[in-house]
Amino acid sequence: MADIPVYLVAGFLDAGKTNFINGILEDGFARQDPTLLLCCEEGEEEYEDGVAQLEDAKKELDDAKKELDDGWAEYRDGENTFNQEIADAEQEIADGEQELADAWQELLDGENELKDARKELDDGWVDYEEGREEYLDGLQDYYEGERKYEDGLKEYEDGVAELEDAFDITIPAVEVVVENFNSVDGLTAMVKRLVEDQLD
Repeated sequence: MADIPVYLVAGFLDAGKTNFINGILEDGFARQDPTLLLCCEEGEEEYEDGVAQLEDAKKELDDAKKELDDGWAEYRDGENTFNQEIADAEQEIADGEQELADAWQELLDGENELKDARKELDDGWVDYEEGREEYLDGLQDYYEGERKYEDGLKEYEDGVAELEDAFDITIPAVEVVVENFNSVDGLTAMVKRLVEDQLD
């Protein structure tokens, strides 16, 4: 059995090898003797698969980059939000501390005012007690004076009655003045005048 030559053409047919093979066949290559010509085009398919995989990888890379960019944007937004919330919380804490300090100061001021008011109340109570004591003393003096006045009035009325009985005269109200009763001479002159008027 005769040997059959085998020709293997590998690689991409679109790289000029197709024209090369066609030219050989048209020239009558191996027309009389059996010849086996093998053309391998798997490289092109692998190339196309590689290109497709490369494009897929590039798309995945672009998608990953977009996700990374979106993630960074979200991270920055979250960081800004976090920083703002921290700043707001710190401000609220500072405001709360100031309000607490103000409330504490108001409490201290209120305690001082309460102490002052308590002292004023105590002083006022002392003044009230002293005033009440003075009022009671004054009231007692008033009643004592009133009693002495009534006693004096009674003595005066008794004295006038004795004068009227002794000299048989009536002492009119117009004669009841201080000048007629504050001395013996005044009293004598009044009695003499009333006796003379009665005799007339």
